[in-house]
Amino acid sequence: MVSFFQILFIICLTRTVITTFHSNENLVAVVQLFRHGHRTPVTFYTNDPYSDKIYWGGLGEGQLTGEGKRQQYRLGQFTRERYGGWLPQKYDKSIFYARTTDVERTHMSALSNLYGLYPATTDDIWHPFSDWHPIPVHTADPKVFNTFPSFSCKSYYIERSNYLARNESLAINEKYTKLYRYISQNSGENVTSLREVHNVYDCLAAEHSIGLPLPKWAKHIYPQPLSDLDALYFDSFSHTVKLQRLGTGTLLFEILKYFDDMTRDPTSSQKFQMFSGHDYNIAGVLNSLGAFNPPRSVPFASSIYFELRKNRNNTYYVNAWFKEQSKLKGIRIKGCEIDCPLDEVKHRLSKILIDVKTLDLECQENSQFISTVAKEFYDAFNEEFNSKSKSDKQKKI
Repeated sequence: MVSFFQILFIICLTRTVITTFHSNENLVAVVQLFRHGHRTPVTFYTNDPYSDKIYWGGLGEGQLTGEGKRQQYRLGQFTRERYGGWLPQKYDKSIFYARTTDVERTHMSALSNLYGLYPATTDDIWHPFSDWHPIPVHTADPKVFNTFPSFSCKSYYIERSNYLARNESLAINEKYTKLYRYISQNSGENVTSLREVHNVYDCLAAEHSIGLPLPKWAKHIYPQPLSDLDALYFDSFSHTVKLQRLGTGTLLFEILKYFDDMTRDPTSSQKFQMFSGHDYNIAGVLNSLGAFNPPRSVPFASSIYFELRKNRNNTYYVNAWFKEQSKLKGIRIKGCEIDCPLDEVKHRLSKILIDVKTLDLECQENSQFISTVAKEFYDAFNEEFNSKSKSDKQKKI
């Protein structure tokens, strides 16, 4: 039986951890990355019973929903609570800077998040019935932070094609042949790879999370094993060091360069920087940090916080945290301790870090396909990007 004093000790210890965890006395700078909030499916599968806009309040494909806005608003409130006292209540452009990919749902997610983080106070209130006020959100450099790497980075897509053509990747498709056939028969899609599985899973996840009853056939495979397969799909974007370097290396380079600058002069930049992005961005960064094993699906409004802190002996270290839903967990960067020295972080990520100028050069390096299967994967990527580009142009006309 647990004694009263043991219970008291546990309570005191828990309180101590929470107090230390929320202490911002030694905090110098923070970078936050998050996935946008809940959205409508980007593409509906053929037999999807919820493909009509009536189920989505008239919203089109890939649009942020009311629930997505609420998720981001709550995330902004969490950030405010976590960094309260360190991050001023009033927005100041010299202290805070927000970036987003050039996609509507990430722009809207950032704005919803900022409402939770910076509700209007005193002289910021401009409307008698609202505490919302506009805060700038900037479009990020696509070579640093983008939905996916541009197809102009040929080396990235050759590397990904080679990874998909390896035996370990092909074995996944062979292992789940029966499952693919089951999904194909019921979804109306021709499912032969993780990509097609993702398209079906994405619909089911978006629909289930807002309470829409899933078809009976889907209940046998959702959330598992579809969730695990979806995680493997996102792992394929950043499974190798080269994919991480060409996919997320510039973002991590910019973050650590920013931290370096802040150690020399804490007034050289804003002390809080925010990036509003996608599941690809979160999964890629986690993989690059060695924190995506085993792979897992990235829920809507998931967030990574990088914190630069200063010790009493004037040395700097980094804390990294991953928040998904109500859970917040520390990240051991490439196996480093939670309080990882800044120089050690740079050392452990050195093979991944890359600046934009070097990225441009490495993207055009001559790379070889390991097999004809790899070349077929690459040609499929090329066809997909050409089709998307043509579709985007038609929408603008």
